[in-house]
Amino acid sequence: MANHLVAYSDDESSSESTGSRSMPPSPNAQSQGEENHSTDSIPTDPVPICPQSPLPTSTSGEPFTSSPSFPLSETPTPNRHFSPPLSPIEIPIPTTGTTSPPSLPTHPLEQNLDDVPLSVLHPRKPKRPRKHIAVKQKPFRTPLTRSASQAQLQEDVMTRAKCRRLAHSQSKKASKNMKTFLEMGKEKYFRTKHVLRGRTFHPDILSIDVVKGICDLLNSQGWGDLFLDTKMLVHEKEVVEFYTNLKVLEENVVTSTVKGVELVFDRRRLGEILCIPSVGLAEYVWATDEQCILTTKYSQGRVTSKARKVLKGEMAPVHKLLFELVHKGVLPRGHRRHIASFRDMGIANALERKEPIDWPSLMIKHMARISDPQPALTRADMITQSTLAECGLLTDSAQVPIAYPRASGPVTHLLKDLQAARDQCETLHNENMSLRTELTASKEEVGRLKDQLVQQQLDNNARVDRVLQLLASSSSCPPNLSQSSS
Repeated sequence: MANHLVAYSDDESSSESTGSRSMPPSPNAQSQGEENHSTDSIPTDPVPICPQSPLPTSTSGEPFTSSPSFPLSETPTPNRHFSPPLSPIEIPIPTTGTTSPPSLPTHPLEQNLDDVPLSVLHPRKPKRPRKHIAVKQKPFRTPLTRSASQAQLQEDVMTRAKCRRLAHSQSKKASKNMKTFLEMGKEKYFRTKHVLRGRTFHPDILSIDVVKGICDLLNSQGWGDLFLDTKMLVHEKEVVEFYTNLKVLEENVVTSTVKGVELVFDRRRLGEILCIPSVGLAEYVWATDEQCILTTKYSQGRVTSKARKVLKGEMAPVHKLLFELVHKGVLPRGHRRHIASFRDMGIANALERKEPIDWPSLMIKHMARISDPQPALTRADMITQSTLAECGLLTDSAQVPIAYPRASGPVTHLLKDLQAARDQCETLHNENMSLRTELTASKEEVGRLKDQLVQQQLDNNARVDRVLQLLASSSSCPPNLSQSSS
């Protein structure tokens, strides 16, 4: 069967149209066309399909089969003076439809070689291995379907992960510095380091209320002159020579040599040189934060189940300034810090509460830490009672004595003061009881002495009465008796 909606190429249509003109259709050809449903006599122009014109029908009783529509190809517009379309008798079209598969035309179709696949025009580029770059994490947003506790837990997890990443980078830098120190030697190592000049307040910002409050805190510690003097000179070569020859002896005694002059001082002498007090808080190593007081204060109420370090972005504006003052002025460190350790928070807290701070002792301990980059063993590097408890080895508490809690913050000092006050109260109570016992014994002694005194008074009164009676009896004797006796 011929498809009237398909236009073939010119050469095929011309050759087949000439064949149809030269040879009229025969019954054999018609029967063959009925069997194959496609004949060689195909008109050059498609038969127009109009709703008014009736469709041609064939005399054969074969069922109607619809052939698939082939893709249309653009052909030039046919000439109007061409031969008219063939009669419906020459093109048998069955009218009944069946479910049999459509038949394909017997003549070959031209393949359009102009179509190029997209894979050839636009080949896919090979994937490059992804570089290990830091991906910026999206800020956590609390969904409406979650509870506040779950959202707070998620925020704490993200904060701890960020703290771990920053701490890991700092530990890598510390290990690199230690390796450089061991390879280069002490003298060359300090020559490669920059001398920190410390931080002072610029005169233009001293009129701001916040800066005035910070200056009052510094003046309460006796440090105001060191943070307000902008004309101090720093001799870098002498500082390098001082740290090169630095030695810290027992009891925090520092010895060094600068230009042939030997320097020896301790915390008291250093306080006299700098004109600052040398009493107060002197803890340099802070193991942890008991009861999460510092963590809660400097993270603006982000309470966690475990004490942790606090990021600078979590702090209040005043606490940020105190943190900058501590890690750049009190205990200066070269690298930029975005995370506050327990030591930084403890010193800032003592500074804010106007508690006395032993800055000379902190300076000497900081010098000892700088002169030897190899970190000393801390409590976390040792096997302690908590390690044995985790292993389930503390079956008898008498076998392992309870270690005294290590001083690590203001809370520990308060607990120590509380324990000392309790001990003193108990001592005073015992003294009071002993004094009460002595008082009772003294009262009994006083009563006994009173009884003895009363008895002695009674005896004395009896003696006096007897003497008076004797005197009275002697005065009442007759005169003749007295003369005879004389």
